[in-house]
Amino acid sequence: MNGDAIFLNDLGIVCALGEDKPAVREALFRDDAPTGVASDDALIAGHRLALGRVVAPLPSLDDHPIQLRGRNNALLRAAYLQIRDRVQQAIERYGPTRVAVVVGTSTSGIGEAEKAMAHWRAQGEWPGGFHYVQQEIGAPSRFLAAEAGIRGPAWTLSTACSSSAKAMASAARLLRTGVVDAVIAGGADSLCEFTVRGFMALESVSAERCNPFSRHRHGINIGAGAALLLMTRAPGPVRLAGWGETSDAHHISAPAPEGHGAIAAIAQALDRAGLDAGQIDYVNLHGTATPQNDAMESRAVAAALGAHVPVSSTKP
Repeated sequence: MNGDAIFLNDLGIVCALGEDKPAVREALFRDDAPTGVASDDALIAGHRLALGRVVAPLPSLDDHPIQLRGRNNALLRAAYLQIRDRVQQAIERYGPTRVAVVVGTSTSGIGEAEKAMAHWRAQGEWPGGFHYVQQEIGAPSRFLAAEAGIRGPAWTLSTACSSSAKAMASAARLLRTGVVDAVIAGGADSLCEFTVRGFMALESVSAERCNPFSRHRHGINIGAGAALLLMTRAPGPVRLAGWGETSDAHHISAPAPEGHGAIAAIAQALDRAGLDAGQIDYVNLHGTATPQNDAMESRAVAAALGAHVPVSSTKP
């Protein structure tokens, strides 16, 4: 294995499927009934939607300053606690300045801002538990650095659905350049009205469980969750062999229909991994269950990898 190899050494996860790896694995592969997504109108009154809620109790953040409190960071803490021992071992081995944090988010603390604004409208004052910086995009990485005692680089990426994938690519570059020896990489999003209404405005939200690549598709389901990986150059159970990043700059909310950006990203990933298209055994698709994404993604995968590679999406 060459010195540029990047490994995923540990994983912490919490989402609508479960509160840790065993629970998520069991729910993901059960064959009796689908789980995770449930329909209700609690988030937006009068609009019954299929949403992926995290129902497990989340850890308290009372030991952190008010600026770092909020549900999004509580999701991150739930994921971090699952890998804390391995992270602390990395800090002891490399030193706190040689460990970085790179995470992705779209919501950050927007949910806290929504509640605070509702309180202000009703009471004419801000609630005591709210601070403006809770909703800043940088809040998740600041929280994790404080939580773990890390003093290396720490930043947050926000590029919509690609945020956490780009966090992993960014972490891999940090490791390959030798700036750090370990990175906590991943991301988190919490359910909030802002995000759901945004996708509703695009007419992209389904009231039922999403059904990607079907003629019966009705759109996407919005959910909450967090996942964190400890990434290093030390051999681990999974190798990050390659990645690709492009921007087709076609439209603010729609992909270029020909899929040229996606095709180029797949080519970059194959090239970095030293693989050819025929060596790919399975593709986990973005699968938003919207006509524009599904059409583009189908074309891109067929063009880059051929029409016979097995594919599916975990979104449902």
